[in-house]
Amino acid sequence: VNVAAGTYVGALRLSENNVVLNGAAGVIVQANAAGNLVLAPGDNVTINNIVFDGLNLATIGIFADTANGLVLNGNTFRNVTQHG
Repeated sequence: VNVAAGTYVGALRLSENNVVLNGAAGVIVQANAAGNLVLAPGDNVTINNIVFDGLNLATIGIFADTANGLVLNGNTFRNVTQHG
Protein backbone atom coordinates (compact mmCIF):
# COMPACT_ATOMS: atom_id res chain seq x y z
CA VAL A 1 0.00 0.00 0.00
CA ASN A 2 1.48 3.34 -1.04
CA VAL A 3 0.66 6.13 1.40
CA ALA A 4 0.53 9.62 -0.10
CA ALA A 5 2.27 12.55 1.59
CA GLY A 6 0.20 14.23 4.25
CA THR A 7 -0.71 14.17 7.91
CA TYR A 8 -3.06 11.42 9.06
CA VAL A 9 -4.67 11.71 12.49
CA GLY A 10 -5.57 8.66 14.55
CA ALA A 11 -4.13 5.32 15.57
CA LEU A 12 -3.10 2.82 12.91
CA ARG A 13 -4.17 -0.83 13.24
CA LEU A 14 -2.56 -3.42 10.97
CA SER A 15 -4.35 -6.66 11.71
CA GLU A 16 -4.03 -8.26 8.28
CA ASN A 17 -1.10 -10.50 7.34
CA ASN A 18 1.40 -9.79 4.54
CA VAL A 19 0.96 -6.00 4.42
CA VAL A 20 3.58 -3.53 3.21
CA LEU A 21 3.06 0.21 3.85
CA ASN A 22 5.31 2.51 1.82
CA GLY A 23 5.21 6.11 2.97
CA ALA A 24 5.95 8.88 0.49
CA ALA A 25 8.18 11.71 1.68
CA GLY A 26 6.19 13.77 4.18
CA VAL A 27 3.87 11.09 5.60
CA ILE A 28 3.07 11.74 9.27
CA VAL A 29 0.69 9.71 11.44
CA GLN A 30 -0.36 11.66 14.54
CA ALA A 31 -2.02 10.41 17.69
CA ASN A 32 -5.41 11.77 18.67
CA ALA A 33 -5.70 10.00 22.05
CA ALA A 34 -3.76 8.04 24.66
CA GLY A 35 -2.89 4.41 23.91
CA ASN A 36 -0.90 2.75 21.14
CA LEU A 37 -0.06 4.85 18.11
CA VAL A 38 0.39 1.71 16.00
CA LEU A 39 -1.10 -1.70 16.78
CA ALA A 40 0.38 -4.37 14.53
CA PRO A 41 -0.76 -7.89 15.46
CA GLY A 42 -0.61 -9.15 11.86
CA ASP A 43 2.20 -11.36 10.59
CA ASN A 44 4.73 -10.29 7.95
CA VAL A 45 3.96 -6.58 8.18
CA THR A 46 6.47 -4.07 6.80
CA ILE A 47 6.29 -0.32 7.41
CA ASN A 48 8.59 1.96 5.40
CA ASN A 49 9.41 5.66 5.71
CA ILE A 50 6.64 6.99 7.94
CA VAL A 51 6.92 9.49 10.80
CA PHE A 52 4.77 8.52 13.78
CA ASP A 53 4.14 11.41 16.18
CA GLY A 54 2.52 10.56 19.50
CA LEU A 55 2.07 14.29 20.34
CA ASN A 56 2.80 13.25 23.95
CA LEU A 57 -0.64 11.60 23.96
CA ALA A 58 0.22 8.11 22.77
CA THR A 59 1.61 5.81 25.42
CA ILE A 60 3.46 3.43 23.09
CA GLY A 61 4.69 4.07 19.56
CA ILE A 62 4.14 0.54 18.25
CA PHE A 63 2.64 -2.47 19.99
CA ALA A 64 3.18 -5.78 18.24
CA ASP A 65 3.36 -8.48 20.90
CA THR A 66 1.72 -11.20 18.78
CA ALA A 67 3.27 -10.25 15.44
CA ASN A 68 5.76 -12.42 13.58
CA GLY A 69 7.96 -10.92 10.88
CA LEU A 70 7.44 -7.23 11.66
CA VAL A 71 9.91 -5.09 9.67
CA LEU A 72 10.41 -1.35 10.21
CA ASN A 73 12.56 0.59 7.71
CA GLY A 74 13.30 4.30 7.81
CA ASN A 75 10.53 5.19 10.28
CA THR A 76 10.63 7.77 13.04
CA PHE A 77 8.73 7.46 16.31
CA ARG A 78 8.58 10.60 18.43
CA ASN A 79 6.71 12.12 21.35
CA VAL A 80 5.44 8.91 22.93
CA THR A 81 5.27 8.71 26.71
CA GLN A 82 6.80 5.25 27.25
CA HIS A 83 9.79 3.51 25.74
CA GLY A 84 10.85 -0.09 25.95
